[in-house]
Amino acid sequence: MSTLEFDDVSKRLWQPYRPIPLSFQIERGERIAIHGPSGSARQPYFVCWRLVTPDEGVVRIANRDVAASGRLLVEPDSRNLGMVFQDLALWPHLTVYQISNSL
Repeated sequence: MSTLEFDDVSKRLWQPYRPIPLSFQIERGERIAIHGPSGSARQPYFVCWRLVTPDEGVVRIANRDVAASGRLLVEPDSRNLGMVFQDLALWPHLTVYQISNSL
């Protein structure tokens, strides 16, 4: 059973990038790295599993479709996944306590 699966997922967040379908599976306990130079369009794929829906393809978590071809099938907060941003993505006007109480 795959923990996370991308089945021909593509997402266009910026112009003029041409989306390239991406397919992979990550099993429980497995780790992967997708790397490339700044501006090589890695971020849209990571954003798909947590924050937005893919333009094409299907994102599955624990063999359950959570997003498919522009449709949100399971709310992001119900997916039991987290995300760590590369750069600071903090709300400077809130404390950690305030943020955790708002979730």
